Amino acid sequence: MICHEAGDLLPAYLDHELTGPTLHLLEEHLAGCAACRTEIARQSALDARVAILRSSVPSAGIIAGVMRRVAGEPVARRSFGSLMQRLSYLAALAVILIVAVASAFALLPGRRAGSPPAASNPARLYLLRHEPVGSLLVLDAATLSPVSIIPLGANPTGLSVAPDGQRIYVSGGLGDVTVTEQSGLAMAGVWVLDGRAMTVTDSIPVGYAVWDVARGASAVQLLLTLQPTGRYLRTEGAGPDLQLPGRPAGQLLSLDTASRKTAVLADLGALPRALVTTPDGKLAFAISHDAVAYEDTTLTIVDIPARRTLATIAVPNSEALAVAPNGQRVFVAPVSEPYIHVIERSNLMETVSYRLAGLPGGAEVRQIAVSADGLLLALALAGNNGADGGLVILDTRRFDTLLALPVPGGYGAVAFAPDRKTVYAATPGGRLDVIESPGGRLVKSVEGVSNVWRIVVK
Repeated sequence: MICHEAGDLLPAYLDHELTGPTLHLLEEHLAGCAACRTEIARQSALDARVAILRSSVPSAGIIAGVMRRVAGEPVARRSFGSLMQRLSYLAALAVILIVAVASAFALLPGRRAGSPPAASNPARLYLLRHEPVGSLLVLDAATLSPVSIIPLGANPTGLSVAPDGQRIYVSGGLGDVTVTEQSGLAMAGVWVLDGRAMTVTDSIPVGYAVWDVARGASAVQLLLTLQPTGRYLRTEGAGPDLQLPGRPAGQLLSLDTASRKTAVLADLGALPRALVTTPDGKLAFAISHDAVAYEDTTLTIVDIPARRTLATIAVPNSEALAVAPNGQRVFVAPVSEPYIHVIERSNLMETVSYRLAGLPGGAEVRQIAVSADGLLLALALAGNNGADGGLVILDTRRFDTLLALPVPGGYGAVAFAPDRKTVYAATPGGRLDVIESPGGRLVKSVEGVSNVWRIVVK
């Protein structure tokens, strides 16, 4: 596909109307064409700007006041001259109102493409889409209608959204950075996004394989899990994900987004993966795997301000990780074992494991989500080797299974709505479901949302 053909398809792509081979061909083209990704960002910003303009109408109070003024004098008593004067007055008033609305729009720096919702507005869904073309898709959480789509480079893997939605951070491969001779891989790092304008404002190279990102103790501090020598070690005749002994340790990295400087906080296992931090930014929890025995997994707990490792705990064959909103508990789920591991902040050296009921045999846990009150836990399970995946919801007080919903193919990402009454779950095949929690009733779904790697609701 050439740029001219891709350009004709971009409006339909932004409206999520493309499917099948056409969608696949376009996404392949976008993965390698920075010019077309820039054009997508331009069109997306324009669409959002038009949507805001459509909503910029005079308030009900202004309209009612004008109507009262118009109705204040009976028409029968007006002379032709006074009527013309009245019409001239109304025309002038209309012009003033239009100019006032336009001026208010122009003077608000945040009222541009994709400005964040006010406190009374519905929440937003941030869907991080992985290969073949990385992007951040933003939806209205109530209607599932698109707000914006932000093209990124290849292989985005981590997503962090500030509580007010004004800053968004995405970790992964920075596809437009020059490939290095040392590893044959493009540099990786962090995309910095303006949540109001819905644009990428900066991309900060860090290393060769950044996996996950989380917010630190300050507004400018980010934490990253990093493999210093690259995610892959390439040798002649070997596959792209060869695991070799002697691989250097992974790292937990601190990044100051203002100065763009990094510092190592702790050493991790050879293959770092998931990362979470407590809301106060004082503790970090990072999962990493052994380079050869991949199922040998450890959870490293780090005191962020002190830059000190507090504990390293064995959590075999685990990848899914979540922290309670109050920061007092951390949850770890093995990929294919019916257990959940729980670590209390009051006793970081002890892990309590609960056996779960209702997990489909052969399914793999891909992601954990915690409700805003910390009382519910949702597990997204992907099908494996023909087995069904699905959704499991647990009560975190006794870890009883409240819902075990089988779904062909299962889910790869999940998040709770702010009121915990529904969950959002994305299938590998490109469908986003809204499911009643914990009842399991399908409330709504949309198709064409493919390759969702992570869901955040703010």
